[in-house]
Amino acid sequence: MISNKGFNEKSITLYIEEGVTAGEPVTISAANTAKASAAGDNFAGILINQRNGCGAVQVEGYASVNYSGTAPALGRITVCANGSGGIKTGSTGRTVLVLKVDEENSTAEIIM
Repeated sequence: MISNKGFNEKSITLYIEEGVTAGEPVTISAANTAKASAAGDNFAGILINQRNGCGAVQVEGYASVNYSGTAPALGRITVCANGSGGIKTGSTGRTVLVLKVDEENSTAEIIM
């Protein structure tokens, strides 16, 4: 079995606005603060965990994320937030490397 978990994972600590769940993309909303990403947002990273109004946001490395719409193509593509706690392919956003797509569970393994 091949696993890329842990590859180049880098995270930062930010204040987290209410309504964000671990595993969802977040967008910078104010100084050192992140909120749930809206559809089309060029997300800053993926919320790893949170407690007492602060959270760890993964900004680089391997992540497994939910997607909506057309399954992402393998290789380097542009993605943005889908507004529902996942990502979608888009013409603007951030470039990621898609390593694996699980269409049955609507998840993608990416390197940010």
